[in-house]
Amino acid sequence: MTLSRRALLRSLVPAGSALALAACVEEDAVHFSIAEPGEGPEPLLDQTAAPPARAQEPPAIRLLSRTVAQGGTFLVGLTGDGIASAEVEFRDWVYPTAWEGGAFLAVVPAGQVVGSTAQPSPGTYPLGVRFELEGDPTPRTLQSTIAITPTNFPVEYLTFDPQTATLLDPALTEQEVAILGDAYGTFRPPRMWDGFFVRPSRASISDVYGSRRSYQGGPVTGSHSGVDFGAAAGQPVAAAAYGRVVMGRRVPVRGNMIILDHGLGVFTGYCHLSEIWVAPGQAVRAGEQIGAVGATGLVTGAHLHWEVVAGGQHVDVAGGLESRRGGEQRADGQAHAPSV
Repeated sequence: MTLSRRALLRSLVPAGSALALAACVEEDAVHFSIAEPGEGPEPLLDQTAAPPARAQEPPAIRLLSRTVAQGGTFLVGLTGDGIASAEVEFRDWVYPTAWEGGAFLAVVPAGQVVGSTAQPSPGTYPLGVRFELEGDPTPRTLQSTIAITPTNFPVEYLTFDPQTATLLDPALTEQEVAILGDAYGTFRPPRMWDGFFVRPSRASISDVYGSRRSYQGGPVTGSHSGVDFGAAAGQPVAAAAYGRVVMGRRVPVRGNMIILDHGLGVFTGYCHLSEIWVAPGQAVRAGEQIGAVGATGLVTGAHLHWEVVAGGQHVDVAGGLESRRGGEQRADGQAHAPSV
């Protein structure tokens, strides 16, 4: 079976709905999507077929879009003959690549760095792909550009009872960021998921990624790192995709939390749980129940906070899951629960 380079990037995950990690022809070039569960990646190409004779192909950057929204992600591919290794540099961050189906691939974020509440500023940024050729360690670089476009994030004003508000202590946040940095900071080359990501909860979305936040009547300083599902306590939480458990423990703000590694630097986090049903090192299938909704950590009530991290940054994964009221000023803080 032979695929064009463009078809290869498209086929990383089937495109067609808003929550799929796929190279979709939209402003946001990488999305996540809901579909039937899968247990692991199918090969993108027939690796046993002998390639037809052809001329040597020079190294080339493959992009499906040169724009990405704040909080979005995009896929970078490096194709060509005789390439030994490659890495991608964007906004002073370096991202490893993994070889799959004829290209070195990287999922590159334009989101909120773990431990930060800031989004990248809109503008055009250089994109570099550094690589070496087989038998020649001389470093080489190809250049392109990516434009980050603005996203209109809503604003929320949240008020907590005095006991819960103690979890806003910066020292607790710093402690949690160190734990998350260790869990989210690894890169395992195999892509473990296949197809679309499964919805972790059947409840409706009660808060969106990136909403700006004021706590206890103070200035707007916070930023939501994921998506909240308004599920009742005790309802099951499902793994969004095939992956391996890298953490299942209590942390100060996110409460009882599970982190799954899906490969290629992509992780999902499930927070404020009442129960954790998996252990580190365990492999889980898409749709497998891994815990129960709860109200642990910094919350005003039971719900599921679900976050996705790609390349060390929190990214938007549910912009098209349900209609989002971007830019709406919301003061109903008691209905939602923040996660840093």
